[in-house]
Amino acid sequence: MSGARLAAPGRAMAAGLAIVVALALGAGCGRKAKVVAPDMAVLLPPHVTGVFPAARSGKIDYDTAIWARFDEPLDSTTVNTTNIYLKIDTRRIPIDVALVDTARRVVLRPRQPLDIRRTHTIEITPRVRTRAGHGFKDTFFWQFTTLSVRRIETPVPGAGATGRSPMEPLLWDSTETSAGPIQYRLYVGTDSSQVAAGAAHTEDLVRSWYLPTIHWDPGTPWYWKVRVQNEDTGDESTGPVWRFDVHDATAIDSLTLTVGNNGTWDKNFRVWRCATVTSGASYGPETQFDFSGVDSGLVVAGAKLRLQTSSRIDPARTFPQVWEISQPWIPCNPSFATPPAADPPLADGFKDADGNMAFQSDLLAAQIQARVRRYPQFHDYTFRSGTQIVYNPLVFGTGFRIYYYVPTPPLARARTAGRHR
Repeated sequence: MSGARLAAPGRAMAAGLAIVVALALGAGCGRKAKVVAPDMAVLLPPHVTGVFPAARSGKIDYDTAIWARFDEPLDSTTVNTTNIYLKIDTRRIPIDVALVDTARRVVLRPRQPLDIRRTHTIEITPRVRTRAGHGFKDTFFWQFTTLSVRRIETPVPGAGATGRSPMEPLLWDSTETSAGPIQYRLYVGTDSSQVAAGAAHTEDLVRSWYLPTIHWDPGTPWYWKVRVQNEDTGDESTGPVWRFDVHDATAIDSLTLTVGNNGTWDKNFRVWRCATVTSGASYGPETQFDFSGVDSGLVVAGAKLRLQTSSRIDPARTFPQVWEISQPWIPCNPSFATPPAADPPLADGFKDADGNMAFQSDLLAAQIQARVRRYPQFHDYTFRSGTQIVYNPLVFGTGFRIYYYVPTPPLARARTAGRHR
């Protein structure tokens, strides 16, 4: 279906009432795109004097008002969700319906933000009648298409947040990839005017979060904003400038999380080798750590992952790396095969003073801070190496050593704890 259909084609109509509504996008859009007006005059059926959004209009905000105005009061007993629908194709969108303006205007209120870059259809059935008993011969409908990006909102850390980690992740509301290829541009720096002008440091991203690869220096506020663009349609939205401050404490303590569930997918035999962690061309290992016992308010100062290996390994020749798994995964579950890694690697491996294979970087610490905060976008770990490496994941004293600033909120639980060394 497209456009508005005449409900009573045999009846006399008011002369050619054209719908032409020009709208501006809602707050938060960096470049305001004009609504596409109907490409031809569209006649409304008797008793309907206007609709909003306009028929066949595009780039409509997903929080838009939706209404139809009548020339006489309606019978309120007929104005309900049994007789009025909002649809995408054949799927009904949950709505509430109300009568306003002395019962002459029907207002549809979706119970959640509308889908983006989708054509929505409003249907008013013949069961809707005026107080005088007038109705439509056929169902009256019109359509509009929504904008193809979401506004940049809900920053993490929140606006004005204080006491954050030097490796604090930045997150914001995402736009569904189903709307097309989405790109985010992050502007961040210590000069708010440069960030506002788009002249600060930038990062181009395909995901709605950023893990810093360098420290946010304490002692100065940091400012950031994000622009989202749909590369198919050109629609874009730019958020406001937000600020956060970094923790200025110098005292550091630490705790250790030991490996929980683990296993290795053997690519040659296509089976899981449970309770083993082996990296190499033929293996896809996964290790899990339980962060639920660590207080989510903990401010991470650094992190090191240490695992004992069963043989002498020269990292310069085997190139071990730890990677984040890009989605929830379950080791030793036959429904899951090689854990998919998310670019880039979190850290390169090296031998520490105790002869363990160790992994440490600011990027790894940032990922740990995200997991401590319980952000659901971040997951478990896998290892890659140029040659086979067998790890002993359950050796006492190995695992994730998480360094944190004190004073900090008390830890709810921790498997083991030790002083910084």
